[in-house]
Amino acid sequence: MDTYCIKYRKGWFWKKVKVSGHSLDKNLDRMDFFIPDGGILSIAQWHKYDMRLGIDWALFAKNIKETTELK
Repeated sequence: MDTYCIKYRKGWFWKKVKVSGHSLDKNLDRMDFFIPDGGILSIAQWHKYDMRLGIDWALFAKNIKETTELK
């Protein structure tokens, strides 16, 4: 399973989590991170957080795009 790292923070300290996907629910202002072992990490009041995606996200997204184009 492909994974990538997301860095996020509220305040001073950055946290890092390895995920297999993420989803933003704008109506609930909640970000859901899908953990590779099957868990879900949900963060409420997402508008108060900063997030960074690295090069591994770009490679993950490119791989998904290529996979869907082959079908």
